[in-house]
Amino acid sequence: MDVSAKQLVSLFKKAINFPQPNTLDGSVESIRNYYKMTQQFATMADIYQNLIPEKYDDLSILELADFILELKLEDFQKIANNLPFLLSGFILHDKTTSYPEADVDPSWGPTIAMLSKYLPDKIDLTDSSQDNLFFQAATYLLDKYSETSALQNLDRWITSSPEKYKNAILLVSKQALSKMYVKQTDYPLHVSLVLAMYNEHNRIRPKSNDNPNGEDFVRRKMKQMEWLLKDSPLNFNMILVDDGCPKQSGEKAQEIIEKEGYKNVKVLYLDDGIKRQSEVIKGLKSTSGSRKGGSIQYGMWQALENYSESD
Repeated sequence: MDVSAKQLVSLFKKAINFPQPNTLDGSVESIRNYYKMTQQFATMADIYQNLIPEKYDDLSILELADFILELKLEDFQKIANNLPFLLSGFILHDKTTSYPEADVDPSWGPTIAMLSKYLPDKIDLTDSSQDNLFFQAATYLLDKYSETSALQNLDRWITSSPEKYKNAILLVSKQALSKMYVKQTDYPLHVSLVLAMYNEHNRIRPKSNDNPNGEDFVRRKMKQMEWLLKDSPLNFNMILVDDGCPKQSGEKAQEIIEKEGYKNVKVLYLDDGIKRQSEVIKGLKSTSGSRKGGSIQYGMWQALENYSESD
């Protein structure tokens, strides 16, 4: 079910008054950063309202933006805490909680059981070897269930009882569906992937004995996007925005780009945009006020500047 901007405002108001105990994780500083980032997006919607496509309800979008801009931090915390409980009833009220036995394809069980043997019990973001296992499993599902409805029904069956399966199975099912939808696109389309970087100096490098939290995420994001878009009319670029990182995440990303010879990956520095007084981040005096939100805005704006509507 799609949720409109008008419905979101209504949901936010209900969430503020929803009688739910506070179970919100995360530090006060982290929540405050998300609050600021959300308000920055609302400001962007207000500034560039003339760019909202005609097919969208611009009045409702601007109403949502105004609501967010007037939102107090304590109310934002209530929304963050309570909204998932409301959404579970609002969006997921028609979620399949069981699958009719008569509609179950007899091949589903053996197929999922077979794939589960080769998939990890736990998804480890620092283990790049898992990516190929996921690609292979998703490709197997695509080949075995080549009709859209067949793959969709398999996914509904799995997600009707997610507790029965490894997270890797749930992931692979969604990957297969995503690639199927991408391959069905029959017109050229350009995708820009924008990532904000702050203190990513360890995650950006591969895992090693002296870097246990390494994810090698630049190379892996590239492989993931290449796998997803292969054999489709879609192409992509990746924009990495240094959010004023004191550990030189941007420079480390640039080293990887040059070493791998990537032609469709670019590093931007939010500080450069602030110095040039870029309109899209108007109001930011320094990178310390961004909390990644400014970097995402700056990166998305650069993506729009570099590619025309025909892309």
